[in-house]
Amino acid sequence: MEKCLHILTSCYIIISKVESMGILDRMQKARIIEIGEIFFHTRLSDMETMTIQLLENGFLLLEEGYIAKSLSEAATYYSKYSVNGWRYWSTKRNGKNVLLYHLRKKHNDTVKE
Repeated sequence: MEKCLHILTSCYIIISKVESMGILDRMQKARIIEIGEIFFHTRLSDMETMTIQLLENGFLLLEEGYIAKSLSEAATYYSKYSVNGWRYWSTKRNGKNVLLYHLRKKHNDTVKE
């Protein structure tokens, strides 16, 4: 039973990583975002801008060299509290700042059609 539980736990961790990174991978394959693209967030309290970069393996590289597994993990690293990464990070499109949330929504709407 203990061995079975270990296998189930390992499977859950693998599945949860695939699901959380899957949308970034699908958005990259649909050319909505690109490997190496920089995402950013400007903190209103002091106007400091934090950046992360999408890596080929779907992870995110933070300025300090820390590797995050999700947008929310990267956002939490900087904000020091739990944050929805889709609503935290932005990128530039046609000279305008666009939340990744809106790019994901547009991608999901396109996939549903």
